[in-house]
Amino acid sequence: MELPDRPGFVRTVCADESLQEAATVMIRDGIGALFVKRDPDSAISGVLTDRDVVRQIAEGCDPKNTPVGNALEADVHMAPASASRLEWANKMHVHGVRHVLLTDDDGEPSGVVSLEDLLFELGAEMSELGRSIAVARHHAAGDPEPDL
Repeated sequence: MELPDRPGFVRTVCADESLQEAATVMIRDGIGALFVKRDPDSAISGVLTDRDVVRQIAEGCDPKNTPVGNALEADVHMAPASASRLEWANKMHVHGVRHVLLTDDDGEPSGVVSLEDLLFELGAEMSELGRSIAVARHHAAGDPEPDL
């Protein structure tokens, strides 16, 4: 699957940055998750989603003064970039998450797939399938091919 818009796009944030800074990055980049590092040179240690930010604000935190590290989900769910869409979707389903960090053959982060990405691809495939069925029906009936 070629990911829409930003293949290979992995955005990270440091655990000591504020939730407001993280939310600003999410809005600017049009993403729903940031992968968290303890410092710029460390490995990814968690994931912060837009829902985590909203939950913290609903619980009364001050987003300007609350570090990302206080709000993140520590479990980062990963899958090989070479896995199938079904495997990615299954991982999301089993773990109840909307983002999976994709890894290359060396286990290094190489991209992110979101539930939205999978739904976008599924929608495109369903639309193409519908067009193919309509064309086949017209051909079977001897009608000219429809303008789709």
